[in-house]
Amino acid sequence: MNEIVIKALVSLEDICRPKLDIQVKIIKIVISKPEIFQA
Repeated sequence: MNEIVIKALVSLEDICRPKLDIQVKIIKIVISKPEIFQA
């Protein structure tokens, strides 16, 4: 694989991972406290 391609993939992963972590946290909160979201 090309070195530039690998660097691009790594930086993409770094950008995407925090968003995924936030989504996972939100999902866990929704599952653990459904009454908050049933307005």
